[in-house]
Amino acid sequence: MPKEFIDMVLDCVGKDVPSLKSCSLVSREWLYPARRRLFQTLRVMSRHDTRSFDAFLVLLNYAQGVCVSVRELHLIGFDTHSHSGAISHYLLRTILDKLPSLQTLSIDRCYWSPSTEYSGHALKSLRKLSIRTLFLFDFIHFVDILSLFSNIEELDVCDIKWTESFALSTPAEIPPHDIKQYVTRLSPGFRVGELCIENTENFMAFLWCLKELPFMRSLTTLNIRKLFPDPLDTHPEGVEYFAELLRDTGPTLLNCKIRLPQMYGYWEMNTAPIDALAALDLSHCAILHSIELNVTVCGGLNGIRGPRYPPIVQYKKTPWYAVTILLSLAPTTLQHITLVLNMYGEDEGIYKQLVLAPDWQELEHTFLRFPKLRTVTILQESHHPNGSSLNTERQELFSMRLPSLQEKGALHFA
Repeated sequence: MPKEFIDMVLDCVGKDVPSLKSCSLVSREWLYPARRRLFQTLRVMSRHDTRSFDAFLVLLNYAQGVCVSVRELHLIGFDTHSHSGAISHYLLRTILDKLPSLQTLSIDRCYWSPSTEYSGHALKSLRKLSIRTLFLFDFIHFVDILSLFSNIEELDVCDIKWTESFALSTPAEIPPHDIKQYVTRLSPGFRVGELCIENTENFMAFLWCLKELPFMRSLTTLNIRKLFPDPLDTHPEGVEYFAELLRDTGPTLLNCKIRLPQMYGYWEMNTAPIDALAALDLSHCAILHSIELNVTVCGGLNGIRGPRYPPIVQYKKTPWYAVTILLSLAPTTLQHITLVLNMYGEDEGIYKQLVLAPDWQELEHTFLRFPKLRTVTILQESHHPNGSSLNTERQELFSMRLPSLQEKGALHFA
């Protein structure tokens, strides 16, 4: 039977594991393509003990035929309170050696065990590395993970926790030469295409350390999903570090995604973070052509902090104000703008925020300052149980308030 026909049948089977197992038993010609689909993705979850991933490594030693099929690997710890799912530099390097076709690696709820054994060179190129809820002793161990690779197209970092209380306490306590000596552990020419950061402990110090690494000067996409450690925090120095990061990465940056400070538009919240945004200088991003801004639109805090906090739509310095500031600082090379609306609270309050909070004329004028602008896409990331997309009423509102964009055919909804 022609190989193309076998592939067509197996593509129709999809991810139906029992059917793929049956197909693998037909003949040797069916075995290898069926096995490749069966073991394309592996999820390894540790038990209570700390040596579960060692057992997985033993399995790989006796399943070499399976190893070449693995393209996606997820290493998942048992919980975030014990040291189960311990990973060392040596263990991770050895696992990677066994999986020559690996493209995506995910590390979740694991504990990094410091090791004295290091490889002298990077081992492979990855399409995506995702690190979520990983316990590290120090920033050097984050660099140790990166040292295993020569190239990462997408690096997704979320919720790194430091087991040492003094680790990355403040940037002032970390001399620059201590960071720069870590660079020698990275592969020569190591680069990252897209960097996503969210919810990392001691976020600003982590950002400060990151910007010292050479690969930050060759990013094409920067996605800051949480610019501030907490919605109620008012640390303008976070914006200062972000501004320095943009200064270093700007010359190669094509896409930028930012979750704006979650101010909600309430009187009791300090406006320092939004005021600090004015210090950002996006002029270094000379070839930036796409920007995505995540905007919080709150229609009252019912279900969050109680009904006694109604929205104050007359408050000028809402996230809409931050949108105007950031876009006014962006280079005129922008071609695509995306606004992701985070909806909280009751529909009536949300509608009032959409109608009254923005200065529509100023917002439209800000959009029109980009001569090459092709699309303004508005989509909704709803937390309301009854709403998951931008409804017709809200689409009509944006179309009516932004007529110039509507006439140009640049306004889109998703």
